[in-house]
Amino acid sequence: MNESSFSQWKWGIYASIAIMLLMLFPQISLWLQTGGNWQGSYVVLHTDEVAYSAYVNGIINGRERRYDPYTGRENSIEAPQAESLFSIQFFPSYLIAIPARILGVSASSSFIWLTVFSSFLSTLSIFWLIKSLTGEVRLGAVGAIFVLCFGAFVATYGETRVYLGDYLGQGAGLVAIPFTRRYQPSGVFPLFFIFLSLIWYALTTERHRFAVICAVIAGLSFAILVFSYFYLWTAAAAWIFCIALLYFTFQWQHWKRNLMMLLIIGVFAVAAIVPYLELLSQRAESLDTTQALTFTHLPDLFRPCELFGVLLAIIIIFLVWRSFLNLNDHLTLFAISFALLPLIIFNQQIITGVSLQPIHYELYVANYIVLVAAVVTSYLFTQKQFKQKISNRILLYVAILSLGWGFIEVAGLVKRSAQLMKIDEESMLVLNRLKTLGNSNSSNLENDRNKPAPTVLAANIDQADLLPTVAPQAVLWSPHISVFSGLKKGEGKERFYQYMYLTGTSEKELAEAIDKNQFEVMAAIFGYERALPALANNSKPISNQEKLDEVNYFTEYKLNFSHEQAVRYNLSYVLTYAGDEPNLSNLDRWFERDVGEQVGKYKLYRIKLRP
Repeated sequence: MNESSFSQWKWGIYASIAIMLLMLFPQISLWLQTGGNWQGSYVVLHTDEVAYSAYVNGIINGRERRYDPYTGRENSIEAPQAESLFSIQFFPSYLIAIPARILGVSASSSFIWLTVFSSFLSTLSIFWLIKSLTGEVRLGAVGAIFVLCFGAFVATYGETRVYLGDYLGQGAGLVAIPFTRRYQPSGVFPLFFIFLSLIWYALTTERHRFAVICAVIAGLSFAILVFSYFYLWTAAAAWIFCIALLYFTFQWQHWKRNLMMLLIIGVFAVAAIVPYLELLSQRAESLDTTQALTFTHLPDLFRPCELFGVLLAIIIIFLVWRSFLNLNDHLTLFAISFALLPLIIFNQQIITGVSLQPIHYELYVANYIVLVAAVVTSYLFTQKQFKQKISNRILLYVAILSLGWGFIEVAGLVKRSAQLMKIDEESMLVLNRLKTLGNSNSSNLENDRNKPAPTVLAANIDQADLLPTVAPQAVLWSPHISVFSGLKKGEGKERFYQYMYLTGTSEKELAEAIDKNQFEVMAAIFGYERALPALANNSKPISNQEKLDEVNYFTEYKLNFSHEQAVRYNLSYVLTYAGDEPNLSNLDRWFERDVGEQVGKYKLYRIKLRP
């Protein structure tokens, strides 16, 4: 790299280091709290991450692609498994698991390293995009920091929703710096912006060979996104449609060249989407319900980042009307396409009739692309209106403000996650003990993969969620078992009620949890799409009669619990908090417990079915 090249890229590297250190703050905070007694846990930045790390742990340990980390089921000729979210969107898991396996790194540690690489590369990729569009390296560096730190703010999530929850609504929004969610989208998040940069060069460079190379790499990038994260590749497809429409309207004189570039990308897109659709056709029967697939043609017009994008588009059109900008200009067309992308992806269902958790676009795609549009629009405005660059002083202020807000977001996350961080760290000793026990019995498991895996009843649901990230055993129930696993219809609720029964939960306690809208309980009984209406458009409210019916059903379930149900999931271990064990009298009716083994603050029992 020559000196001039380094002088450009060094600003992107500085910005990337700043964001990387900011994103590592939660983990550093945990290390400081534990001193030299860290047991190996990673700080969960988003509740879904434990499901992804559970799957990665299975892949690291040589499990098959359709392995279910929560039930322990593995694909075989005798017992074929349906495709799941894990197995269809498999690329990031192997991207993480293969190096981890080679280097002997655990799933937990690999997620810490993922934060390092993803935050660094995400910043660098956005820097490259802004630098490529504007030619301004300092703007690229500050713009990347601005985009990543204000991603939650522009979508009105994170700390914004903490303080304005009474007006904006509670729920899935209490996430800070959404792009860091491991491994979706963080595993391939940089690739989305690299894809945008490659399209820019493919459509604007005068060097034909270079344009073709960029189009080919962009096509490969799109293909990888298809098998990585639904919301990134569909957003990329929507943007390609938008930019193609703009170019064929306002850059018609170059239509042959533009068509060639888009056809090259299209070849790779079709080559990826065809097998993707084949995998999707083999998905678990419960997947559509648990992922809140909604059939609707209603528009969705009032999401904050969508309104912000429309405002930016209006500003650009106003500048065009005042003759400050030209619609034949490449940068103007790209800025408009970025600003309009949220409007397109939140309203594609008007034509397709299908909507799938649009909140994920709001958190992981639309918010970031509209902030890129804001940076580019600011550049266009200052360049064309005032005939000058954005001053270094203003850029410095923006960088300080952005990093300051980013720290507020991350510090808020650490505060909200303190209890979970404590549980996860304290759990590592006993989970590693389960790992040792599982590895000692691995030869027996290899001989009979069709037999249900040894299953753990973990009284603490956070511990149940984390368990497959460390140990090879299955769990009876955890909050994520229905969302990510290919369960048969009704199996998720059956597992939940068996968990409630065996841990001695009363009808009164269940009724109180329902009355308080306790999320994990409501999701297990009524489904995520109804427990968290923000996930789906027009989700059906839960009636009081439905709540009462479920309490009555639980009463019947307890009365009719049978030997067939007790033997169904191969329960082999019970894991409780030593100082506060639940009422296990129902479990003792059907199983024999040993004296138990205390590991750290937890007690581990081996159990076997009574004769």
